[in-house]
Amino acid sequence: MNPSCRTALVLGTAGFLSVGTLTGVGLPSSVMATAHAAETCSAEDFIRITEGHQDMALKDEGGDISFVVKDDHKEKEYQSEEFAVEVAEKNKQRISDLNIPSLPDEGWVLPQTQIEDVPWLGFNTQELSEEYLGSKQTATLSMAIASGPEDGRIVAFQNEGIGDLKVRMDTEDGTAWDYPGRSHSHPAFAFTKPGTYAVSFTFELPDGSRHHLHAGFLVGEQADAKDLCGVDYTDADAATGNGGDSNSRPKQLEKDVKDV
Repeated sequence: MNPSCRTALVLGTAGFLSVGTLTGVGLPSSVMATAHAAETCSAEDFIRITEGHQDMALKDEGGDISFVVKDDHKEKEYQSEEFAVEVAEKNKQRISDLNIPSLPDEGWVLPQTQIEDVPWLGFNTQELSEEYLGSKQTATLSMAIASGPEDGRIVAFQNEGIGDLKVRMDTEDGTAWDYPGRSHSHPAFAFTKPGTYAVSFTFELPDGSRHHLHAGFLVGEQADAKDLCGVDYTDADAATGNGGDSNSRPKQLEKDVKDV
């Protein structure tokens, strides 16, 4: 469902029924919480990331694993659903020549290398102990759109040399990234449509545990952070990625055997 439609639905329900009435008819507390969040949330509630170096980092402290954004530019750390990354109109460019199937002629791109006044997003597993992800192991990193523009698609990719482009993650087919332990890497992100994207990034560790980071992206001039209010990430968190690297099939086979 389009994010603005979801928000309108929640606000419409809250408008017809008071909180007391909702409780009286026995609606689940999750519905109550969503209605309350949509009513009280505004665009100003989200921290804007507009430039500098940021890592979406998986780390553990005292045995508790967290998945956060570390903003080196502002020397701050953000939790899920606290922030929105701006992908400005100046980041619109030709993407059809990337040789990635089904991409439109133009899209909005966050670059793989750092550029002044543009967010530089990466991933980091260097702060996760060997207990959870060894330096010779990989975690499955995937992304799924919880809410966004109709037919919107996000592709994360890396150029590793002339003619050597690797798609790391793709929301269209669920391509996932076999992400190495004790490593730090920056892909480029291509967005096919303007609008507000609510995205769940998921690290699945070798022990089968899954860890999510909910991120907002404001693509183009008309994107509104308020469309991130009240988004339900349940289905996006549950999505499982299809490993795209050469060692993904053996890993999946091993997982299937364990499941059996």
